[in-house]
Amino acid sequence: MASTIQEIAGYLKEAGIVYRIENNDSLICLDYPTKKYRNENQEHILYLEIALEEDGRFFTLTVPRCYNYRELPFKDLLLKVLLIVSLLTKMIQFQFDKMSGYIRAVIEFPVEDASLTRRQVLRCLYDLADQLDDYHDMISSAANKDVLVLPSEGEEQIRDLFHEMYEDILTFEKEIQEKKPGV
Repeated sequence: MASTIQEIAGYLKEAGIVYRIENNDSLICLDYPTKKYRNENQEHILYLEIALEEDGRFFTLTVPRCYNYRELPFKDLLLKVLLIVSLLTKMIQFQFDKMSGYIRAVIEFPVEDASLTRRQVLRCLYDLADQLDDYHDMISSAANKDVLVLPSEGEEQIRDLFHEMYEDILTFEKEIQEKKPGV
């Protein structure tokens, strides 16, 4: 039994989350408050979309306009930081939308013949918002100032892992540059 948009809307309603259904009842849209994350209008709000694909067998939660890649001055460090954030978080990935020029944050997974539970939907929503809040300063500093700001919450293990992964990315990037013909 695949999931439905109406089922997910019911979970959001039970949790007191305001939403709207658009696109011929195939998309749930909502504005979710944040503490640190700021959208392109400098508001503490995430615009999220929930969709079911493949006849309700594939769940997608997206922040379609998470960061405006084309407008950001420091893309190199930003891409490295987004890769590392993706590796550090359990479910979140970042994707580039060539048409709009935006980087979107996404949680997606197959549901197949099961139904999504209220707990699964809310966990995805809360985790995506919390992780973007937690890493916003690091992502924003990389994108706008070309400065690497590590998590400040005293999580020494994450800081060490971040440094190690960042150094590995720089080494890999150097190796690629050295293998380019004519360089």
